[in-house]
Amino acid sequence: MKNIIFGLILVLLGCLLILDNLGVLDFFEVILTYWPILLIIIGIYYVFKSPQRNEEKKEKSADLIHRSSVFEDIQLNVNSKNFKGGSLSTLFGDIILDISQVEFAEGEHILKINAAIGDIIIKVPDQYNIKYDNSTIIGSLQVFDNNLNGVFRNLKLETHVAQNLNHKFHIITSQIIGDLKIN
Repeated sequence: MKNIIFGLILVLLGCLLILDNLGVLDFFEVILTYWPILLIIIGIYYVFKSPQRNEEKKEKSADLIHRSSVFEDIQLNVNSKNFKGGSLSTLFGDIILDISQVEFAEGEHILKINAAIGDIIIKVPDQYNIKYDNSTIIGSLQVFDNNLNGVFRNLKLETHVAQNLNHKFHIITSQIIGDLKIN
C-alpha cells in the first residue's frame, strides 16, 4: 500500500511538472492551492491502517541494520553481540530503537538515523563511550540530561563511561520535524 501511495504521488508530481512546462498550468500555484489534499490522504491512510503492524516489536540479532519506511513506524529491539550500526530512515513515521542490550563490535562504527516528519527514540547501552551528533529543524532534542527546543537545533556530545578505546560508536540523527529522545 505504501509503495502505491508513494508511486502515485511521484506520478502526480511528474504530470504537474509536464503541464507546467507546456504552459497549461502553474505548478507552484497548484501545489500551494491543493497541498492540504496530501494531508487528507495521509490522514486517511493512518485511519485505515492496521494498528497491529505499528505496535509490533521486531527482535533483531543482526550485527548491521538497514531499514527505511514511508508512512510507517520503525520499531526495533536489537540484541546483537557484535553490533556495527547501520542506518534507519523514515518519512512520516517514528523510529523507536532499543540497542540497550547490544555489545558493540571492536573498531569504529556509525549508526545514522533520519526522520523527515516523526520522532526518534533510542535506548542505548550505558557501558560504552558513544559520540552523539543530533540535529533537528523544528522540534526538541533530549540526550540524557541535555535538552534543546525550538528551530534549527544541534546537539553534540560524547559520553565517557569506559576506558575501553577499542569500541568507538557514533550515533548521528537528523530530523526535519520531530522530537529526539536518547536515554
